[in-house]
Amino acid sequence: PREQKRRPSCIAQNVQRVLRELSTLSLNESEGTKTMKTLLKLTTQRATYPICNTVKIEKNKAFGWDGSIAIITPCDMPDGLYDAHYLKAGAVELSQEDATDYKAADSADLVADMVLNVADLEWVSSAMCKDETRYYLCGIFIRNGGMVATNGHTAKFQKADIKIEEGFIMSDDMVKYILLLADEEKVKEIRVTIDTNKQIRAYVGQSEVIAQAIDGTYPTIDRVVPEDDKEANFDYAAFKAWFKVNKQILALKDKTYMRVSAALFCDGLDFDIFFNAKLLDITELSGKFGYSEALSAVKIVNGPRMAVLMPMRA
Repeated sequence: PREQKRRPSCIAQNVQRVLRELSTLSLNESEGTKTMKTLLKLTTQRATYPICNTVKIEKNKAFGWDGSIAIITPCDMPDGLYDAHYLKAGAVELSQEDATDYKAADSADLVADMVLNVADLEWVSSAMCKDETRYYLCGIFIRNGGMVATNGHTAKFQKADIKIEEGFIMSDDMVKYILLLADEEKVKEIRVTIDTNKQIRAYVGQSEVIAQAIDGTYPTIDRVVPEDDKEANFDYAAFKAWFKVNKQILALKDKTYMRVSAALFCDGLDFDIFFNAKLLDITELSGKFGYSEALSAVKIVNGPRMAVLMPMRA
């Protein structure tokens, strides 16, 4: 005799129906989850704690945390603790982790409240250090009057309307997620606060990024700014077009240093000053090219922006 198929119970049928309905939610089309892409990028990395691979949704807000950075963003999905990997794949799976493991952000008195231009933040960020042994350089130093970043070879200075008694270092990861969210939400300015516990909050459109400031002392960067007695005009656009064509050839000749003379792109500079082309590319700035006969550091200045870099020895 044929084996009769066992019919699922009414409860099981209801659970399956609810999950099917949930899985029909489109993260691309749903207005409430329009910024989930960045949150899921944060929560689907390899994690030490399983809770960091989940998304907690509560009262139309989604919370994600990777152990050091938290993102809060609007979401129209039902409340619950979801597996982030399933969400990223476009499916729905409730997580078995304990939602109480989510660490609530501590509250403390604010010591600074400012508005930052996203384009300025992005421009400065390309000079952040990538060497984690120099962790205090792996971020942007936000201080009274502006922002600074350096990789030890190139430094970028951005003037801004920032009023703060003591500067703080925003980590490179926090900067990365702020820029991703700003691109998704199409915002040009963000609000940033820091409190007495050194906790930074960045308000990006309808989302938030929360992280601790880097615990370290930023070097006295202003002393590397040269006193120039000569100047020319540097054309970054001309350099960029040339570098795009010649980058592979330079790499074949000398992948490490990729020497190029700034005289090729400077009006008013009649002798060679050589730079590492990759570092010159980081400046992303046309403007006044200030130098001295001692050929120490040079600077490129355009309005509120300044880039400082060291030439190569002949």
